[in-house]
Amino acid sequence: MERIEENRFAEGAPVNAPEIQIRHCHSLAEFEECVRLELSTWGEHITVPSAIFVVAHHSGGQILGAFDGHRLVGFTLALAGFHSHRQFLHSHMTAVIPEYQNRGVARRLKLFQREDALQRGCVGVGIAALQRIAADARESGVLRRHLEGSDIAVLEAR
Repeated sequence: MERIEENRFAEGAPVNAPEIQIRHCHSLAEFEECVRLELSTWGEHITVPSAIFVVAHHSGGQILGAFDGHRLVGFTLALAGFHSHRQFLHSHMTAVIPEYQNRGVARRLKLFQREDALQRGCVGVGIAALQRIAADARESGVLRRHLEGSDIAVLEAR
């Protein structure tokens, strides 16, 4: 599941957070900070533990953080996946703290996520096509295609 601010992929969406650095998270301390942010955004019933972040990190997944200085203000977690012998990243969760929403942070996370996936040789970043995020992405023109014979959608930048 992903919680991303409204209009996050719309062309011309405001990107008012130039001070935000998007980068890979590598340490247990960073993963635990992602869990705290995840818990405050999504609640206890859906939060995945830091151990899943560690597994994702060591098995080809991707944990990206949005940092304002040393403060984590958003993250996205993707798990490694394969479909028809093609590697992709399954974007499991994205969250941005309320005071940084509607400033383009989630959009920057998702675009960085896609570019990083393509540089790794992945076919893209997948999400379950039936989730609300896929419907939103389709309406905004970001959802370009589905992997053949699956319900995996591939997000592509315009």
